[in-house]
Amino acid sequence: MGGGPFSGCLRRWVDAVRRVRTWTFGVHSFGPSRHPGFFGLINDLSRAGRLTSEQEEFRRTNHAWYEAHYTNPTTVDPTVYDPAVNPGATAWFKQSARQLVDRAAGYLGILDTHGVRCERLVSRQPPGRIVYEDADQIVVVPR
Repeated sequence: MGGGPFSGCLRRWVDAVRRVRTWTFGVHSFGPSRHPGFFGLINDLSRAGRLTSEQEEFRRTNHAWYEAHYTNPTTVDPTVYDPAVNPGATAWFKQSARQLVDRAAGYLGILDTHGVRCERLVSRQPPGRIVYEDADQIVVVPR
């Protein structure tokens, strides 16, 4: 587990709103206003040319699966991740969205392969101010 642009990644497994577990990721090395989730982290690795051909195929295939099976919050509210409107907004999958949460394991394996260190945190409080919610996820602005 070395340093690099993704060191300090924080994986949170949170028992949050209405006691639902959710996922998020924050990367402290990008500064306090940018906290990409695992999609953003994998996309950053892809843009940097750091994924193997198998990892790139996993990324493309699974991104397409997620697009087909859950709502992208920006299609409902284009400003949900706008830093001027919702600084630090971060998406969290609900535990009830098991397929979405379970599928994240493949992403986490790739991130681990590239030295992205993660830890699990649990909270019984909402992880921030909710700015978007659907059946599968919430988007919050940290307190």
